[in-house]
Amino acid sequence: MKDSPGAIWFNYRDAPYRFANQAEAQAFLDTVKYKSEIEWVQAPDLFRLLNGIGAPLTNWREIINQVGEDFDREVYAEEEVFRRPESFERRGALLAVFKSVMDIVETRLSGEELAKFLEAREHHYKLLVTQESVVKGNVCVETMYAVTSREIAAGRMPRDFPQRQIAEMGMMAPHLTRDELLAGAADSLSTADEPQHVAEPNGIWQRIVRFWRGRFPTAEQREAQRRKTLGYD
Repeated sequence: MKDSPGAIWFNYRDAPYRFANQAEAQAFLDTVKYKSEIEWVQAPDLFRLLNGIGAPLTNWREIINQVGEDFDREVYAEEEVFRRPESFERRGALLAVFKSVMDIVETRLSGEELAKFLEAREHHYKLLVTQESVVKGNVCVETMYAVTSREIAAGRMPRDFPQRQIAEMGMMAPHLTRDELLAGAADSLSTADEPQHVAEPNGIWQRIVRFWRGRFPTAEQREAQRRKTLGYD
């Protein structure tokens, strides 16, 4: 019989175990003393890594890499999929894993090593939050407002976080909606000639739009940031 995609399979002490979802499988795995006795048959890569021997301290770099790959898939999914509540929740769950793992690693560092790590960690988190908010190369303030609201509610982001301030400022000013950005309303904008309907009288939002246009990292640049975070140098 074909198994459902969300099912978790593994062998433990030569006996097969199957669970309908990750929550049920995790409840059982939390009772397992020696993870070395687990033989994986079917499970998402991130789930396996989080339940690896000595995780997350022994394999935190692999976990963060996998979080980035899974996050990319969610962010760059078809628009219909991206807008589903379950996708929004999955993206939040991935950022929750990012925070939990980084919190654990942080407790093992000190001095200059810790300072470098904290700087790289914050930059990486800003990158992920912004990545989730980009539409056709432009930051969508509506999406960023929703994303930062989720992060604040979950306790992962302070209310004075830069991306939250950008979102609040953008929402108070005339701005392009996500649907307008998807339709290409910003495609013809240039840094030298911003249309009036996206600029505040004092030009603050106009400068924000100019700052972000063309600055969102490519896949290669995102990978470089991951390497920087993992090496915190």
